[in-house]
Amino acid sequence: MFQKYIYDFLQRPDIQLLVLTVSSSGVVQPMHSFPSASSRSKSCYFIRKTAEPVTKENFRNILIFGDVAPKPVDQLAVLVQEVCLLDIILNG
Repeated sequence: MFQKYIYDFLQRPDIQLLVLTVSSSGVVQPMHSFPSASSRSKSCYFIRKTAEPVTKENFRNILIFGDVAPKPVDQLAVLVQEVCLLDIILNG
């Protein structure tokens, strides 16, 4: 099942999103949507920018990828603090 989710995402341009999370038992769980807000594990996401199959030659141009903390609000707070600090440093 794990391999099918990844293969489908890479080969089927109609699938826009692949999310990988780790369950409480340590098993990687792939899905084509973001987990619920009650999820307590970190997730990695891959979002397709254009509707074409992903290959090893074009993945950098086609995919946006990153991770989401178990508590996205906390992650957002850190991001806002970093942006504000950078603005203060650059603009005095």
